[in-house]
Amino acid sequence: MDLTHVERIWRALSDPTRRRLLDLLRGGPRTTGGLCGEFPQSRFAVMKHLAVLEEAQLVLVRRRGRERFNFLNAVPLHEAVERWVGRYAAAWSQGLIGLRQAAETGWAGTAGEHTQEKQMARFNQFQIEQQIRIKAPAAVVFKAITKDIGKWWAFRTLGDDAVIKLEPKAGGRFYEEDGAGKSALWGTVVYLEAPVTIRMQGALGMSGLAISHYSYTLEDKGQETVVKLSHLCMGDATEQARKNYAGGWKTLGEKLKAYVERGKKK
Repeated sequence: MDLTHVERIWRALSDPTRRRLLDLLRGGPRTTGGLCGEFPQSRFAVMKHLAVLEEAQLVLVRRRGRERFNFLNAVPLHEAVERWVGRYAAAWSQGLIGLRQAAETGWAGTAGEHTQEKQMARFNQFQIEQQIRIKAPAAVVFKAITKDIGKWWAFRTLGDDAVIKLEPKAGGRFYEEDGAGKSALWGTVVYLEAPVTIRMQGALGMSGLAISHYSYTLEDKGQETVVKLSHLCMGDATEQARKNYAGGWKTLGEKLKAYVERGKKK
């Protein structure tokens, strides 16, 4: 991440209105009109703040007809923090934050809420939008996402030694095998256009009654490639599942970037 981009992030976070906008988006995507209604300022003033957040890539905008939906993109913020906080220090700080949250809410209460959430699960949906910049041509990044996905994809359902594979063609499987007769299907390729986009659908590691539609879209920017991740989940889609997936996709984006730029494997 270049220094200019880091400066844009800190400038975006320096204003309390913009920080409030990010807080509102933590709960999921919001329309521009819905966000403007949360503030006493004029719509024009709030949209100027959103433009600053969009420039810093902390907010991603997706349009559906006449409506403009805003999504929180936490990946650049994490990269900026990582510039000063080492990997091990970050792990310690995240652990301490988790301990504080558990102490404040109560261990029993947290477990009870989780059980209740599972019992009350119903048909719902959520959408996640993220993007990250990788210093490599689109063709190189696309190869990493498809043929080399097992070298950086950080998650397994059949154990750490299971092998992840993706067949880069329409109808191709995205799956894992443990070498002992077990296999699990993460999804199926429904559309592929190299080196621009790949779309898949499937359980994506979920054991409940839910189906996910997810895609990577690549935009070549000369020395860099912008990788856009879109994930729509329908069915037993709880708020906790949305949070877990948002964090998981962020981790995968970082793993993909590290693999392409530095050859670092999972």
